[in-house]
Amino acid sequence: MKSKICGIYIITNPLGRVYIGQSVNINNRFNSYKRMYVKNQKQTILYRSFIKYGVDNHLFSILEECELTELNIRERYYQDFYNVLDGGLNCNLTKTTDKSGKVSKETLLKMSEASKGNKTWLNRKHTQESKDKISRSHIGKKHSDEVNKKKGRLGRISAMKGVFSKDNKRSIPLVQLNIDNTFVAKWNCLMDVKRTLGLNISNINSCMRGKLKTSNGFIWKYLSEYNYV
Repeated sequence: MKSKICGIYIITNPLGRVYIGQSVNINNRFNSYKRMYVKNQKQTILYRSFIKYGVDNHLFSILEECELTELNIRERYYQDFYNVLDGGLNCNLTKTTDKSGKVSKETLLKMSEASKGNKTWLNRKHTQESKDKISRSHIGKKHSDEVNKKKGRLGRISAMKGVFSKDNKRSIPLVQLNIDNTFVAKWNCLMDVKRTLGLNISNINSCMRGKLKTSNGFIWKYLSEYNYV
């Protein structure tokens, strides 16, 4: 593993709420969080989550490696994707050249209500898109035996075990194409691409979703959207 990684990271608490951040040295940033050196006044929601659930019960993951000049743009992309101000752990958004970092009065009100017992979601339901995001954020997540015991999960197999493997019914096949749209390969799932080619599947996923035109020099599409010639 690289000792110094520049890019975007995600921190997920036991309830599935996420914090999106950036750093020129992610591993060092993770260590500073885990050792709770200093209370960060700009990350109060995240800090309260650390205090309530314990730092060790949060999942720390790297979303994407990128250049220093791309940090703000990529951080804002993931903040928007995970909707971090609506039930997330971020207090504000990162400002970019074409997007404001200011928080609306409506969002401030929601954040205030959330700090009083998460009343924002009282008598409301998550959309399917929101449920899918929460599900993806739990992939590979592990809790201590103490937390599992409290939640009655000891001895159970996670419902997400095996997701994105070729044998899982929820896996989504995809195709890899050259820039001129000529066929390169068919893959059973994103994890097969990562295991075989070692590529950044986050960018590939963005390409499949239409957020990016290409990734790693190729075009990527869902198999269901690809017409063989």
